[in-house]
Amino acid sequence: MAAEVGVRCPAAILRPYPSLLRGSTVGGVPSPAPGSRSPCADVSLLASLPLIPPSMSPPVALSPFTVTRRIGHPYQNRTPPKKKKPRTSFTRLQICELEKRFHRQKYLASAERAALAKALKMTDAQVKTWFQNRRTKWR
Repeated sequence: MAAEVGVRCPAAILRPYPSLLRGSTVGGVPSPAPGSRSPCADVSLLASLPLIPPSMSPPVALSPFTVTRRIGHPYQNRTPPKKKKPRTSFTRLQICELEKRFHRQKYLASAERAALAKALKMTDAQVKTWFQNRRTKWR
């Protein structure tokens, strides 16, 4: 358990010398008993250890309980979304006819919508969407 003092403590920016981690004492301070609280919580233990920069510390052996961290955002590995359809621009005549019809009638039945779409050379879905958006603006 003493070998994990400098390796697992995220608060320690610098790690203790590896030679000090092998015995039953760490820098003259006895190792904590198994099952006791984390040595990271004991600041006096960390303060008493000689320190070296992380570049000189030994490689850390991964245990089966080590959590692997993902690199990047979770949505980056998914397939890219489909290209968005460009905004449809209506002619002034189409907008004028749609506005006239809207002032007379706020809601269209499917047969009325199909007839208006055919007269304006638009799709049924375009007329339906235009009326939905216009009602939202009206409210």
